[in-house]
Amino acid sequence: MGRGRAITGIVGITDQIVSSASNYLTALVASAVLAPEAFGAFVAAYAVVTVLCAAARAVIGEPLLAHLPTVDVARRPPLGSAALAAAVVLGVGGLAVCVIGGLAWDGPVGDALLALAVWVPGAVAVDAGRYVLLARSDTRRALLIDVVWLLAQGLVLGAYLLTEQSSTPIGGAGISVAGVAAAWGVGALVALAAVVVVTPEARHLGDAARWFAESRHLAGWFTLTSVLGQAQVYLVLFAAGVVLTADDVAGLRAVQLLVFQPPVTVLAALLVLTTPVMARHAVAGDRAGLLRARRVALLGAAGLGVVLLGAIPLRETLMGLLFPQYVGHAGLVVPIVLQTALAALAVPFLAQIRGERRARSLFALQVVTAAGMLAGAGAGLVVGGAAGSGVTGLAWGLTASSLVALGAAVAATTGERSTPVVRTRVAA
Repeated sequence: MGRGRAITGIVGITDQIVSSASNYLTALVASAVLAPEAFGAFVAAYAVVTVLCAAARAVIGEPLLAHLPTVDVARRPPLGSAALAAAVVLGVGGLAVCVIGGLAWDGPVGDALLALAVWVPGAVAVDAGRYVLLARSDTRRALLIDVVWLLAQGLVLGAYLLTEQSSTPIGGAGISVAGVAAAWGVGALVALAAVVVVTPEARHLGDAARWFAESRHLAGWFTLTSVLGQAQVYLVLFAAGVVLTADDVAGLRAVQLLVFQPPVTVLAALLVLTTPVMARHAVAGDRAGLLRARRVALLGAAGLGVVLLGAIPLRETLMGLLFPQYVGHAGLVVPIVLQTALAALAVPFLAQIRGERRARSLFALQVVTAAGMLAGAGAGLVVGGAAGSGVTGLAWGLTASSLVALGAAVAATTGERSTPVVRTRVAA
């Protein structure tokens, strides 16, 4: 049993890495084959699509992880089918948003939105299919879907680059924004075919209204949590851009790419893998099993934190190797490593709250986290600026905010405030 869980975990982490690699490939290839203006337009439009997909995930994917493992076994397939039908509805809504935005947004960005619009429903449906599989801890099939998408997208991009054919190249580099968008979208469609093959729930669509009705107590709060989580990051980046020099902002971003961004993939996998386990223990009223699962996740998070601490003595070497132009910002590695390690330790507690389906508590915790991050960033900029290094103050302010967020997560899962959920009434 232990070996099986270990394999599931390894495959789950690999799945998250491949999923992230697919998004990275899209941006990387776009930067390589498009002229700067065209690339800027594509990045802006792709950001809109990414936000739309994230919103759909908050309504479909994240509630699936917390809810599907808690219902009776016989109800899971039709409920999964209903979730996929709801994903199609949201995907069509995303298409409409992109079309309206593309028509209203005159210029290259609008054209890029229109080029991406038609592929949005497929991408949303594939993501929902992955989460149906992840909700039942079927990480192997979820990984297969991501690999199929990555390979299909790569093959289409390769074919474009080899033939150097495109309809209306914006950048004049042999491939158009529409071509890059088509590679992403065709990859999604091929992956959707894989979803249908490996996921029985996808072979016939259920009643979308059933999913919306049954998950509304989770989806709304999860969506608010997701929106607030993204907003706090952009607000901090905006504040940094206003106060700091361009070199300091770039140096901070380089350090984040070095020691923060890679662990985020592992932490996302830990959250996805742990939440269904927590949900099953919670609905069964198995408090001991719930805490045991949390301890296992906490050990994994602590192990990741220890690995991260190894970057501190190697900070100048690593920065010199990967970001030599920003080696002068190597001192930022210390606070960013500590911030990341503290964030890692919070993940098992967040998984518990999700597994217990305490959606309001999750949103309240996100409010505390956002307030702490903004306060920490602001105080750090002020104190650091007075000391002659605003970027250092900002980095340490973010570390302090992570400590506050960890404390709030621990408090939210301690004592009588954290109780296992009871089995919900079967929907009609």
